[in-house]
Amino acid sequence: MIASIDSVANSLAHDSRALSDRSPFGAVMAGTTIDFAIESAPGVGRIALVVEKRHLEGNQDHVGYAEIVRVPMRRNAGDPVTTTLRWTASHAFAAIGVYGYYFEAEIDGRTYIYQNNRDLLY
Repeated sequence: MIASIDSVANSLAHDSRALSDRSPFGAVMAGTTIDFAIESAPGVGRIALVVEKRHLEGNQDHVGYAEIVRVPMRRNAGDPVTTTLRWTASHAFAAIGVYGYYFEAEIDGRTYIYQNNRDLLY
Protein backbone atom coordinates (compact mmCIF):
# COMPACT_ATOMS: atom_id res chain seq x y z
CA MET A 1 0.00 0.00 0.00
CA ILE A 2 1.26 3.45 -0.90
CA ALA A 3 0.39 5.99 1.81
CA SER A 4 0.31 9.06 -0.45
CA ILE A 5 -2.23 7.53 -2.87
CA ASP A 6 -6.00 7.51 -2.43
CA SER A 7 -7.27 4.59 -0.30
CA VAL A 8 -9.65 3.49 -3.07
CA ALA A 9 -6.71 3.35 -5.51
CA ASN A 10 -4.77 1.33 -2.94
CA SER A 11 -7.63 -1.19 -2.91
CA LEU A 12 -7.02 -2.18 -6.55
CA ALA A 13 -5.92 -5.82 -6.72
CA HIS A 14 -4.97 -8.10 -9.63
CA ASP A 15 -2.79 -11.23 -9.58
CA SER A 16 -1.63 -12.12 -13.10
CA ARG A 17 -0.92 -15.69 -11.96
CA ALA A 18 -4.36 -16.33 -10.44
CA LEU A 19 -6.85 -17.96 -12.80
CA SER A 20 -9.57 -15.89 -11.17
CA ASP A 21 -7.82 -12.73 -12.44
CA ARG A 22 -6.34 -13.87 -15.78
CA SER A 23 -7.51 -16.95 -17.62
CA PRO A 24 -6.02 -18.81 -19.30
CA PHE A 25 -2.62 -18.28 -17.70
CA GLY A 26 0.63 -18.23 -19.67
CA ALA A 27 1.32 -18.19 -23.40
CA VAL A 28 -1.66 -18.80 -25.67
CA MET A 29 -2.28 -19.53 -29.33
CA ALA A 30 -3.06 -16.59 -31.64
CA GLY A 31 -6.79 -15.90 -31.62
CA THR A 32 -7.27 -16.98 -28.01
CA THR A 33 -9.49 -14.81 -25.82
CA ILE A 34 -8.13 -14.04 -22.36
CA ASP A 35 -10.42 -13.02 -19.51
CA PHE A 36 -9.11 -10.37 -17.10
CA ALA A 37 -10.41 -9.24 -13.70
CA ILE A 38 -9.41 -6.69 -11.09
CA GLU A 39 -10.96 -5.90 -7.71
CA SER A 40 -11.55 -2.55 -6.05
CA ALA A 41 -13.29 -0.86 -3.18
CA PRO A 42 -16.39 1.21 -4.07
CA GLY A 43 -15.55 4.64 -5.48
CA VAL A 44 -13.91 3.75 -8.79
CA GLY A 45 -15.62 5.52 -11.69
CA ARG A 46 -14.22 3.36 -14.47
CA ILE A 47 -11.41 0.93 -15.24
CA ALA A 48 -9.92 0.15 -18.64
CA LEU A 49 -7.70 -2.76 -19.59
CA VAL A 50 -4.84 -1.36 -21.70
CA VAL A 51 -3.04 -3.87 -23.94
CA GLU A 52 0.35 -3.14 -25.49
CA LYS A 53 2.47 -5.11 -27.97
CA ARG A 54 6.19 -5.37 -27.34
CA HIS A 55 8.62 -4.38 -30.09
CA LEU A 56 12.19 -5.66 -30.09
CA GLU A 57 15.05 -4.56 -32.35
CA GLY A 58 18.39 -6.26 -32.80
CA ASN A 59 19.84 -7.95 -29.77
CA GLN A 60 17.13 -6.35 -27.63
CA ASP A 61 18.99 -3.05 -28.01
CA HIS A 62 15.65 -1.28 -28.38
CA VAL A 63 12.61 -2.51 -26.49
CA GLY A 64 9.33 -0.67 -26.58
CA TYR A 65 5.62 -1.12 -26.16
CA ALA A 66 2.87 0.27 -28.38
CA GLU A 67 -0.72 0.46 -27.19
CA ILE A 68 -3.02 -1.64 -29.38
CA VAL A 69 -6.35 -1.51 -27.54
CA ARG A 70 -8.21 -0.12 -24.51
CA VAL A 71 -11.05 -2.31 -23.30
CA PRO A 72 -13.60 -0.78 -20.91
CA MET A 73 -14.10 -3.11 -17.96
CA ARG A 74 -17.54 -4.08 -16.66
CA ARG A 75 -18.29 -3.56 -12.99
CA ASN A 76 -19.91 -6.65 -11.52
CA ALA A 77 -21.84 -7.11 -8.30
CA GLY A 78 -19.73 -6.55 -5.23
CA ASP A 79 -19.19 -8.88 -2.32
CA PRO A 80 -22.01 -8.07 0.13
CA VAL A 81 -19.77 -8.64 3.16
CA THR A 82 -16.57 -6.84 2.11
CA THR A 83 -18.18 -4.49 -0.49
CA THR A 84 -15.29 -5.37 -2.83
CA LEU A 85 -16.19 -4.81 -6.49
CA ARG A 86 -14.99 -7.05 -9.32
CA TRP A 87 -14.32 -5.60 -12.77
CA THR A 88 -14.00 -7.87 -15.85
CA ALA A 89 -13.01 -7.62 -19.51
CA SER A 90 -11.88 -9.97 -22.28
CA HIS A 91 -9.54 -9.54 -25.22
CA ALA A 92 -8.67 -11.85 -28.13
CA PHE A 93 -5.00 -11.70 -29.13
CA ALA A 94 -5.20 -12.06 -32.92
CA ALA A 95 -1.49 -12.00 -33.82
CA ILE A 96 1.52 -13.87 -32.50
CA GLY A 97 3.63 -11.60 -30.31
CA VAL A 98 4.66 -10.57 -26.83
CA TYR A 99 2.10 -8.41 -25.08
CA GLY A 100 1.85 -6.50 -21.85
CA TYR A 101 -1.14 -5.02 -20.10
CA TYR A 102 -2.07 -2.70 -17.28
CA PHE A 103 -5.22 -1.16 -15.84
CA GLU A 104 -6.20 2.50 -15.94
CA ALA A 105 -8.63 3.51 -13.18
CA GLU A 106 -10.48 6.78 -12.71
CA ILE A 107 -11.14 7.71 -9.08
CA ASP A 108 -12.54 11.09 -8.04
CA GLY A 109 -11.44 12.67 -11.32
CA ARG A 110 -7.85 11.38 -11.05
CA THR A 111 -6.34 8.69 -13.27
CA TYR A 112 -4.30 5.88 -11.72
CA ILE A 113 -2.29 3.21 -13.49
CA TYR A 114 -2.21 -0.24 -11.87
CA GLN A 115 0.56 -2.50 -13.17
CA ASN A 116 2.51 -5.60 -12.28
CA ASN A 117 5.81 -3.92 -11.39
CA ARG A 118 7.53 -3.07 -8.12
CA ASP A 119 5.44 0.09 -7.76
CA LEU A 120 1.89 -1.06 -8.50
CA LEU A 121 0.28 2.38 -8.72
CA TYR A 122 1.18 5.71 -10.27
